[in-house]
Amino acid sequence: MLARYQKRKGVYFIYDCESLVYIGEAGRGEKQTIRERCMQYLQQGTGRKFREKLMMDKELDVQESIEYIKEKCTIRYIIENKHKKLEHLAIGIFNTKYND
Repeated sequence: MLARYQKRKGVYFIYDCESLVYIGEAGRGEKQTIRERCMQYLQQGTGRKFREKLMMDKELDVQESIEYIKEKCTIRYIIENKHKKLEHLAIGIFNTKYND
């Protein structure tokens, strides 16, 4: 599943079925890439912000939320060096469900 995601920095968009629900950026750390960031949502100890909001909204536990992400969510991304600015702009435009 994650093999197709880029090992580069950028902005990613998480869809629950067809609805855009979360926008994030990968690249805060020197080694953080889109692939590494997306992998965090499938691990129990990391990826909390999006997954916690999903868990509360859907009334799921951690393992159920991981399975839900695997089965029902898709991720699209844009490779961009100015990822923080693009993330901020995209959140403002799309007003996604799970972004603060």
